[in-house]
Amino acid sequence: MDVGTIVNGLMVLVTISIAVIAWRTFKSQTRPRIIVYTHHDHLRPGLLKLRIHNIGKDVATDISFEMEYPIPDIRGPLSTGLLSSLAPGEYRESMWGTVWTLKEKTSGESYKVKYRYHHGKKRLCGEDVIETDSYDEELTRLSPYQDIVKTIEISLSAVEGKLSNVLSEVSVLSRQWKEFISSQNCDDPKK
Repeated sequence: MDVGTIVNGLMVLVTISIAVIAWRTFKSQTRPRIIVYTHHDHLRPGLLKLRIHNIGKDVATDISFEMEYPIPDIRGPLSTGLLSSLAPGEYRESMWGTVWTLKEKTSGESYKVKYRYHHGKKRLCGEDVIETDSYDEELTRLSPYQDIVKTIEISLSAVEGKLSNVLSEVSVLSRQWKEFISSQNCDDPKK
């Protein structure tokens, strides 16, 4: 064997290897990818939602998931542990509860969630850990009544603004009334 044949053989192997890697990379980019995590309600930051999300590029079907041990207070579409399908970017979520009650009930422990789903005929599996801890450290330091207090403060500031407008209008009316009365009480020079 000469050197040219060996080099050609190595080049064929390198080309095949690169083609296989490119094909696997392409296929992995077109698969669905399921993740499970907790998510705060944007309108009520003290509430946690459990979310199952397809962050992949294709449809995931026949999704089943099981928790390490039962999650307290889970309600909604995730309570059954089965979903028929999730399109790319689509998610399902269920209310789980408030940060404070969940921390109390779970003793701050994390939960392992195992899930299985199909991509065509291929069965894919995964595992995630969900926690009751807040993503925002400040939120976990708030009392459970902080949302109520914040709402009352906003309402009071709005009322205070309206009252200051009313008070300024009343003072203008009072001044105008005094001017009117003083103009009416003058003695008539014809008398």
